[in-house]
Amino acid sequence: MEVLKVVAFIVGAALVLYTIRAAIRLFLVPRALQLYSARFVFVMVRRVFWLFANQRHDFARRDAVMAFYAPVALLSMFTLWLVLVLIGYTAMYWALGNHPLSFAFTESGSALLTLGFARGLNLATIGLMFTEAAIGLG
Repeated sequence: MEVLKVVAFIVGAALVLYTIRAAIRLFLVPRALQLYSARFVFVMVRRVFWLFANQRHDFARRDAVMAFYAPVALLSMFTLWLVLVLIGYTAMYWALGNHPLSFAFTESGSALLTLGFARGLNLATIGLMFTEAAIGLG
């Protein structure tokens, strides 16, 4: 069981670090970098938009629909990142002894969305909650 907790903590931390790295690469690096999660989200959003703005519609209709493509895709990226951070921190809270998994999820959601209704059980959990709250605000 202890090995599973260590693995869960490492995987959760790796997921959070990947998410932070992806956000930095997408928004802060001033040149194009390959980011598979962003490509996946943008392609999926594009497919949905293409249902409403394909070749069967005139240019004005396509233009009106596609004007919202980039903003919706970026908001979808933010949503994906929030979900990934939520999952990563849930795994870390669980690994630190916050059982059951639903309790770890509640602590993660409370810290990420800075709702503040959950209380950490120990110093390590409280420290994680502060880092997650900082990410949620960012």
